[in-house]
Amino acid sequence: KIFSANLTESASTSPSTTMMSSPTMDNDNGNKVVADCTNSIGGGAPSSAGNTSSAWPCATITISCGGVRRWKDIIVNAKCTALAANDRLLVVGTADGCLYLYGTSPTLGWTSGKAFRAHPPFVLGSPVAEISMTSRPLMKQTDGGDNNSSENLPSPCEMVVVTSDGNFYVYLLLPFGLKLKFKGSIVPAMQHMYLSSSSVVPPPPPNRRRQPKMARIQITESKQLMLILVSPPTKSSSSTGRLLQGFIYSRDMELWMRISDSNNFLLSDFYSSLPSGHNSGPQRKEGQGGDDGDGILAQMDRFIKSGASTMASARQMYQKVAENNHDNETATSSSQKIVTRSHCEDRLACAIALGSASEFQTWLKYYARCLASGAGDQDALRFLVDILLGGGQSLSGNHDPASGGGGAIQSILSVLTNEQCLGLEGKDVIRKAILPEMSKNRSLQRLTNEISMELECL
Repeated sequence: KIFSANLTESASTSPSTTMMSSPTMDNDNGNKVVADCTNSIGGGAPSSAGNTSSAWPCATITISCGGVRRWKDIIVNAKCTALAANDRLLVVGTADGCLYLYGTSPTLGWTSGKAFRAHPPFVLGSPVAEISMTSRPLMKQTDGGDNNSSENLPSPCEMVVVTSDGNFYVYLLLPFGLKLKFKGSIVPAMQHMYLSSSSVVPPPPPNRRRQPKMARIQITESKQLMLILVSPPTKSSSSTGRLLQGFIYSRDMELWMRISDSNNFLLSDFYSSLPSGHNSGPQRKEGQGGDDGDGILAQMDRFIKSGASTMASARQMYQKVAENNHDNETATSSSQKIVTRSHCEDRLACAIALGSASEFQTWLKYYARCLASGAGDQDALRFLVDILLGGGQSLSGNHDPASGGGGAIQSILSVLTNEQCLGLEGKDVIRKAILPEMSKNRSLQRLTNEISMELECL
């Protein structure tokens, strides 16, 4: 296997452009700079007795400019298992659990076609399975210092390293070496996916169950650790296709949050409304602003949905759930509406967890549309407005979720009003997202007018 990294696009690559799509190759082959690493078996080394010892492995790293090799290095007694690069660093992970970091020219970058060993090998103790790197510009100084002093400094780089034992490490790469930001394990997420895929009836034999595999892990543009897992189909149940799940790591709770699942909510009325392109969301007009179609939640849903092949099996599963209730058309319709409502609530909760205000508003529109459809669920709509208004209080005040009285509502209020989370005003959200959907249903006209008058009095 040949490990490759396109160094030409490393200087302009960002997490948002590489998260859900394959890299775009430079059309100008004459300017393309590529790093390759190949594994080979070297000849036996002569011993003191004159005999030849057994052969040893080696990893050969090369940098080519326009197809011409410009630089080469050999790592003896090592086997390359991962390769990654950004605008100024090339990182090689090996089977003996080491990281080799190579630097390049600070002025010419990788166009120089040269590299050098910037640090001694860092020992992790387990084979390196995956490396992901990002880089971001430093913030300018605004506290009276020299505003130009930080402009020429190298951009700090965040690097995620996953080892074969399931542990991951997130490092900040400083001039003097690596600084650990946090660490954890992807094993709980993989075990969850394995158990959920093994809970089907009838379950596949233990010897035919396949462990999930890691499809992608990286730091997103919103500084969150994202993990994509894929579970391939088993030979005995190939019709179920492969499953994909997306996770975000919570540093505060030290656990994974499942953000996207290819096998859930397929019966939702809004499943087909999941973003399949860069323009999404209800009633999106041409030229209309908003980034809800390009947020991390939308990108992850698009990636999970496009890579899944479980549509038929999941629909059959939900149909059976509906049939087990009362086995009639009314029960099926009711179950589908429950799934739709749960789908919207799940997307709202994920948008809050990701701090995506635009996607929260998008799915709040879907949620209001679900509640206002048909005869209109007036109780649920009153409950939703009560949550957003905080029992008649303005959302502009500060609320402590730990204080007594309406703890669940206060918790949602603190998320909505906190500038570091969503920074939304409840009254504005109701006017823009909920009332327009309610006004489409004549049976909700009285309630719509009532809520409008209440908003005017606040």
